[in-house]
Amino acid sequence: MTITNRNGVIIVDLPDFQLHQEGNPQTGLPFTSEADAQAWLDGVLPKLQADLAKQLTTAPVIDLAAVQQLRFDRLMAINAQCEAAIEQVKMTYPITERETWDIQIAESHAYQADPANAITPFLTALGDTRSETVASLAVKVLANESALKQFSARNIGKRHLCERALKTIADTDPDAPEKIAAVAWSE
Repeated sequence: MTITNRNGVIIVDLPDFQLHQEGNPQTGLPFTSEADAQAWLDGVLPKLQADLAKQLTTAPVIDLAAVQQLRFDRLMAINAQCEAAIEQVKMTYPITERETWDIQIAESHAYQADPANAITPFLTALGDTRSETVASLAVKVLANESALKQFSARNIGKRHLCERALKTIADTDPDAPEKIAAVAWSE
């Protein structure tokens, strides 16, 4: 008995006499005739060929460009989620106030460094309106700056973890699409 693959390469080459000598593997009894052996062979050969064909097929063709695009799209979604998380905190303040944060922070640092000589026109006007001292405002501004930096750092760190996880998935991994999809932003 000879079995070949699709390219004509011999996979199994078992002499017929060996098949007769070994007998029926299902019953353990020798075949009583050539017709008996052939009938058994005709019954199992299609299944044997199908099983061998499954084993010999090459790995599924992976569309590397599609996997890379999927990874890029996933990273862009994660980036957007990171931005949205940080922006959600910032959006609790009006744009005009956010545009003054750099001024408030600079004046607060200047005040903390040298309260007697610091030039703080913005904080002074803000404090006058709110009935607060520049010293009090400087502490609050710097606390808010620190809190936003920490919140941003945690979110950027989560984004880095997601990016690293995406990079560890090989383009040639047959499960790459599922693994890429599983990399998720967590709140």
